[in-house]
Amino acid sequence: MKRRIVGFGVDEAADRFALLECGHRQHVRHKPPFVNRAWTLTEAGRRRMLGRTLNCVLCNQALEDWFALSLGDALTADSRLSEIETACRDAFGAAGNSAAMAALKRHDTEASLHCEVTVYFSPAAAAVAERFGAWRCPRPRRAHLDLLA
Repeated sequence: MKRRIVGFGVDEAADRFALLECGHRQHVRHKPPFVNRAWTLTEAGRRRMLGRTLNCVLCNQALEDWFALSLGDALTADSRLSEIETACRDAFGAAGNSAAMAALKRHDTEASLHCEVTVYFSPAAAAVAERFGAWRCPRPRRAHLDLLA
């Protein structure tokens, strides 16, 4: 994700980094012939780059994070599922029914004798996921996922 450069600094290894508007740091090393950033070597060069944009790898990573929430036994999960579905539908409606927002559920019997329910939230549904205390996870396998909202 493109972010504006708002400042510069030097890390403990004496490598230059750009401070981005999102608060993340992005290294801006000058290592010819593969990376040519001679502008990093002078104060004037760095000053000219203020306000320009760099791709923030950490912001991009955050967009790829999914969220998971274990609801425990399927026999007792219905009220929580209903609450999550309502919150998701409200949030999705407020966001213009974004196709990137989704809540998915999986009934899993591998880990115990009982059927366990896990809800997965897409990266675009992060605000809803955090509201329910979901944790970050990798993108879930598609097998046996059902759309919740």
